[in-house]
Amino acid sequence: MDFDDLTVGSEAAATAADGRTISYREYGDPEGAPVIFHHGTPGSRILPAAFHETAREASVRLLAPDRPGQGRSDRAPDADALDWADDAAAVADDAGVDRFGVLGFSGGGRFALACAHEYPERVTRVATVAADGPPGAPTDGVGLQNRLLDVLARRAPPLLRVLFALQARTADGTDPEDALALLTDAEPDALDRRFDGPPIAQLVALDLREAFRQGHGAVSREFCASVREWPFDLGDVEAPVRLRHGDDDQNVSPATAEYLAARLPDAEAAVLPDEDHLSALVACHDAALSWLVEPLQ
Repeated sequence: MDFDDLTVGSEAAATAADGRTISYREYGDPEGAPVIFHHGTPGSRILPAAFHETAREASVRLLAPDRPGQGRSDRAPDADALDWADDAAAVADDAGVDRFGVLGFSGGGRFALACAHEYPERVTRVATVAADGPPGAPTDGVGLQNRLLDVLARRAPPLLRVLFALQARTADGTDPEDALALLTDAEPDALDRRFDGPPIAQLVALDLREAFRQGHGAVSREFCASVREWPFDLGDVEAPVRLRHGDDDQNVSPATAEYLAARLPDAEAAVLPDEDHLSALVACHDAALSWLVEPLQ
């Protein structure tokens, strides 16, 4: 799948406070209740295209921005998760939205929570799926490849950057099923039968290419930042939070959901049986979107 083949959603761009462009794509119902989707690492505005029909039927206006240096958003080499909260607010402003829910997948969970931390008057609810945690979070069940990435991020960032540079060079030619295998062990057809949208393997491959559109720098920095202390206190996140995680997740430990819930003032966690990293998002995206927009309808 090429970008021009993506027939769902519409492209838009917001302007950050410092003049940077923040690219985003809009899915679902243009008149619906707003939710901002925070993609994984690496990731982009493309993956939520899978849930365009679900969002439309649920009267959800799903806004999916690219974080700095990924997709088509301008770079911001010194930005952290709190800076991203300002960018997300700029996207909401550009879309004419005041209050909104936030949904964070995988590495996007930290950014969704940061958004709620910085904008308690605007963020109504937070949902995360397969979200990573701060240093000290559990690592039980994480596969060897992801354990290696974590070790390199902590102890050998230059080597991690080399690995991501190689991935960036090959991203354009990555086979859809190989791209999908980075996130799930499920068969593409089995996932496709669980929602009404473009083929998931092709979307994941396009999402990966968009993540590395500008090279590997932003992905490397974001991954390295994920293993450092987060720049905000989970105990100060006021919004209600629902955390979901697949019990077969080998990318992020399934125990992370309960770890985060224990540190958030108003949170509820659940582990989904027989689901892994991406399949958990497929399994619960409809329930998450419906819950997120309840206060806005």
